[in-house]
Amino acid sequence: MRRVALAAAVLLYCSAAFAATVTKCVHNSTELQNYLSAATSSSNTNDYILQLRENLFLAPSGGFTYFQNSNHSLDIEGGFFGLNGGTGCDLRFLTPEGTQLDGRGNQSILYIGANGATSGNITLRYLTFQNSGGSEGALRAYISQNTGTLRVTDSLFTGNGSNADNSFTVDLDVEAGTTHFTNNAVVGNTAAQSVVSLQTGASQNVRVYASNNTIAGNTGGGYNLTLHGPAGFDLTNNIILDGCMTIYSDSGEPAPAVTFDSNDIDDFCGTSPTGSGNIDRYPQFVDAENGNYRLTPTSAGVNAGDNTPPGGTRPTDLNGLARIVGRIDMGAYEVPDHIFGDGFEP
Repeated sequence: MRRVALAAAVLLYCSAAFAATVTKCVHNSTELQNYLSAATSSSNTNDYILQLRENLFLAPSGGFTYFQNSNHSLDIEGGFFGLNGGTGCDLRFLTPEGTQLDGRGNQSILYIGANGATSGNITLRYLTFQNSGGSEGALRAYISQNTGTLRVTDSLFTGNGSNADNSFTVDLDVEAGTTHFTNNAVVGNTAAQSVVSLQTGASQNVRVYASNNTIAGNTGGGYNLTLHGPAGFDLTNNIILDGCMTIYSDSGEPAPAVTFDSNDIDDFCGTSPTGSGNIDRYPQFVDAENGNYRLTPTSAGVNAGDNTPPGGTRPTDLNGLARIVGRIDMGAYEVPDHIFGDGFEP
């Protein structure tokens, strides 16, 4: 009898644990917003994993929206496709190009908020944000009391615009949790103020990690990257060009504590952080004029990064290739093995 009761208890526990995660294969814009609304519901008791198929997802009026009302997590990940041409999410490419979230030229694309003190993690991965318009840019997250982790990784932001004076292409404001902005390319956008804004609240215990991003070829307000808040910022292995980077905190707050190592940056607005391994060299992109921000084998950014950046790095680059080939490269793209990169021995 005890064995039967124990078996039943284990089965019940496993069933409950399984039911706590809902995985959805997402085919179109309507399904995406419906699942985001279900995850938003105050009665939601599940973690949600949204697997987006390779497709064009046109943003609705006001953009896709998600408000976190519980301690449950949300993952939105692209690159999925069906086995043998099917309609499922059986396989995936570890690249963002095939899953396109599109603002139709006049809409923001995705807004993430959190209501009250929550602790669920939020992950965005393998997504392309393109063609935003309006006042909010492509991606905005305002998470005031969530103590979880926001991860934006392996994504491409390109062709986005905004018309508000204080707008950004990527605006991540995490007041109480941890932020990872890793392995992204933010290229060919127009922003009225700053292309990328990473912001924290008043607590100095909050941490922001930004590594292996390429921020280049953008126009607008003049700032390519803004760090705002008294928290700790760790920036490693980034390429930050075409504008200037600014760092500040609000009046009465301590200055941001910035660790800045192994980056290629061309300009600062105001005080520049100290660090090691940083360079100011044009990185020799393959064809920036036509949107190819991969590095050539002779780039100064090749083999110039740190293999163990604070906050870690991703196993693959934005092409889905191995991230570390010898010493890691700067930026979102790794140059393949320089000897065997063509698939043949010399």
